[in-house]
Formats: sequence, C-alpha cells, structure tokens
Amino acid sequence: MLLLTLALACGGVGTISADFQLDILNAGLKDTDRVRICVTGQAVHEEALGHGRIAVEGLSGPIEVAVHRLEDGISIGHIEPITLSETAAFVETDWRHDDDALPCTLEQSKAHEAGSQLLAVRFVD
Repeated sequence: MLLLTLALACGGVGTISADFQLDILNAGLKDTDRVRICVTGQAVHEEALGHGRIAVEGLSGPIEVAVHRLEDGISIGHIEPITLSETAAFVETDWRHDDDALPCTLEQSKAHEAGSQLLAVRFVD
C-alpha cells in the first residue's frame, strides 16, 4: 500500500479517465509556463503547465480545442484548433513554436449549459 501511495504522490499514474484526450507533442514547455486552453463556445481555462497534464470539465461534445502558451497576454506558441468527437476522441498534434496566432479570449466563450464530459490535455516531449 505504501508503494502505491508513493507512486501516486510522485505522478506515477499517467492516465485519467476522460471523454476526450489531446496529446500535444514537442512543445518543450516548462512547468511554470502559462497555457490557455480554449473550447470554442464553452470554456477558456488558463493555468501554469505544472506536470504537463491539464483537465477541463463540464463540456458537451463534439468540441473544438485550441491551446496557446502565453507570455504577458501574448501567444508565443500554439496548436491549430482541433475538433474532438465521439468518433475522434483522442488526437495527437504537434506544437507550433511561432507567434502568429491571437489567443482566444473570455468573450469568445459563450454561456452554455454545462455538460458532463472531461477533456484531458497532455504535453508530451
């Protein structure tokens, strides 16, 4: 039991049960970098990257997701918007290390009836 507790405390479990999963490859971000996850018309979630895994709950699918790395409110890396659905619930995509995209804003996230689906975003290097 102690080993299980230590494994969980050290991030030994790499998966969570999610309705949608987006794996972002080759981003090369640090745990203190801020990312903004945008689910068109449903949610905008922003936080420090931490251990490379972020979950966004209360969604209704299908969903369109964009992710940006922010520095002083400016996007300095991102992924193109990706649609996830029941038939394409898991997607891998490469990170773009450019700054030619505007990050989404709270104004683009309309009020909606909260759903029960969960999006897991993982940064894989």
